Amino acid sequence: MNQEIELYFKFARTIKTKVYRVDPEWSISYFINHIKNEISRDFPEEMTEGRRVELVKTMENRDGLASEDAPAILYENYDYTLGQVYGQAIQENQLAFYIRTCTN
Repeated sequence: MNQEIELYFKFARTIKTKVYRVDPEWSISYFINHIKNEISRDFPEEMTEGRRVELVKTMENRDGLASEDAPAILYENYDYTLGQVYGQAIQENQLAFYIRTCTN
């Protein structure tokens, strides 16, 4: 088993936070699905019927948008691992995500 790391997650525009342990060797798609399941379990009040979860990397300032409004991470990198995509940020302990819920 690879060494797990702790990542910080914050619901966008709230004070609700959570730290989850993840493995940098997880694929991006596995990471997204795993964290979505954890969020659904830990924050059932946020996960009302018809809502879905999006994860947004923090510190993504694009075209004057607030970080919380940046594009969500997608499954398109499903063959890559978390470490391959975010390796430097992981090494520098700079990786964190916003949790955004939206309607389908």
